[in-house]
Amino acid sequence: MKLNVIIFFLLATTIVFAEKVTFNTPGGNFSMEIDGNTSNNGSYESNVVIKNINKRLRQLNANYIVKLKGNDRRNAKQLLDEIKYLVSSIPQNVDISFGMGVEEVEEVQVEVNKKMINSKFQMLMSDLKDESFEEERVSILAVAANKNYFDVAQGKQILGVFDFADEKLSALRVFYPKVLDPDNAFQLLKSFDFDDEKNAAKNIIQAN
Repeated sequence: MKLNVIIFFLLATTIVFAEKVTFNTPGGNFSMEIDGNTSNNGSYESNVVIKNINKRLRQLNANYIVKLKGNDRRNAKQLLDEIKYLVSSIPQNVDISFGMGVEEVEEVQVEVNKKMINSKFQMLMSDLKDESFEEERVSILAVAANKNYFDVAQGKQILGVFDFADEKLSALRVFYPKVLDPDNAFQLLKSFDFDDEKNAAKNIIQAN
């Protein structure tokens, strides 16, 4: 996921620019494309470069990073902060020369998270139902959640396997960070009978 976020950032911040430029920072040299007015010697002011990058960073955060969940969101935010720090190292009010040219760009495949397919989900449900002990059920669920994602409808079915509120809350802690449609999370509260149970479930949901 971290690699995909980096790749997406690079695409999002460079594809809309107009000219290829190269400049130096304390961290080394790198190239990108920018839009803005050039000076007479065919260069850009560094302020224009910084403005373009920060604009794309805000778009990246508002349109994509805020939609991530749990560790994916925290990791993406950390990467965003690191990029902002690198941008802050670009000198202010200096000219950046650029050169025209087209570079060959490798095709990039961006991973799209999808919920567990029905056949695999039914196998998971069968395994959960076959176990009599909560600890074993939660362990199986944790293994499945490590590499898979769920929607709220699947989450409701998972909670239905567990008999007691404490068990359901344990299960919720495991799978909710991998839920793809958090806008529907309120439906999970219907799996709990009492207000204190619902409040505990809300806390788990809001923590992610």
